[in-house]
Amino acid sequence: MKVNDKLRMVMKEEKFRSVDFGAVFNCAPNVAASRFYNGIATIYDLVRLMNFMGGEVIIRSHNGTEIPITVEDVQADKIERKQRYVRYTSKEPQENEKTQIAERVQTKEEIQVNEKLRTGVIV
Repeated sequence: MKVNDKLRMVMKEEKFRSVDFGAVFNCAPNVAASRFYNGIATIYDLVRLMNFMGGEVIIRSHNGTEIPITVEDVQADKIERKQRYVRYTSKEPQENEKTQIAERVQTKEEIQVNEKLRTGVIV
């Protein structure tokens, strides 16, 4: 079974539609639906979607150890990759690089508030 099919199962249980993911991807609802339809290509998108729907992504080892992957973990990995790229391209890393990347990633609550503000729905 494909990842998108499994995500659709979760979406059906949690009563989400692909157009609801506009806030997650920071785009219009129809663009989010198209992006979801084309397939989730990165672990970052998968973790953000599951976080938005109230779920989580867990790595389970052969002996039963479970390690959850959070948005913060993926964000830290993204920062590290960016720093490695900067080192390999011989550019000087900026002092505020971590802060800039961290500021671009929104928490679930911020995504929901932004979506409510964008759509005009006040709860």
